[in-house]
Amino acid sequence: SAFWNDEAWVALSTRVEGLSQFWLSLAVTPPAWAAALRPLAALPLAPETALRLLPLGFGALVPWAAWRAGAAFGGGAVAGLAAAAIVAQDPLAIAYSRELKPYTAEAFLCLLALALALRAADGRRAADVVLLGVVLVAAAPFAYAALLVAPPILVALLVAAVARRAVFDRVVFSSFDGACLEELRAVSAEAVSASVFRYAERA
Repeated sequence: SAFWNDEAWVALSTRVEGLSQFWLSLAVTPPAWAAALRPLAALPLAPETALRLLPLGFGALVPWAAWRAGAAFGGGAVAGLAAAAIVAQDPLAIAYSRELKPYTAEAFLCLLALALALRAADGRRAADVVLLGVVLVAAAPFAYAALLVAPPILVALLVAAVARRAVFDRVVFSSFDGACLEELRAVSAEAVSASVFRYAERA
């Protein structure tokens, strides 16, 4: 079917020439979304078909991202499968997969960021934090909704890190009885005294 009004404005970014015209076309389109559409415009297909392959591709990835997020928040594969099934049958998600707007990219990237955020909050692997950062940075020029998701995710990770440190300190120090603490203080005092003595000798 032909592009409707908003889709036509997005498709316009594939017809402009020069950086200034391309920049002007970004008034209604995220820059990475517009840039990803340009190679598709070269396909030997009608523009209405070729350009809509991009939202269709992201739409096909949304159930996978929902599965990852559902499994992370629900605590198992059953919750993940339920989330994926709900998203896959959502009429609005299906409709957006056929429209030349970045809504499916927003859904995919935001769901993936939420799933990675929960893994990163555990603090077990630095790679999870790095991967989350990559997704958030890459998502911003693709989908402006990521700019709304990133701040609360970062705040939640900070709170989780502070809480995890507080629990660690409480567990460590509660494992020592009074005698152990006195011994630690004595050892620390001896170490300080030895350091002062060595410094005085060198002086």
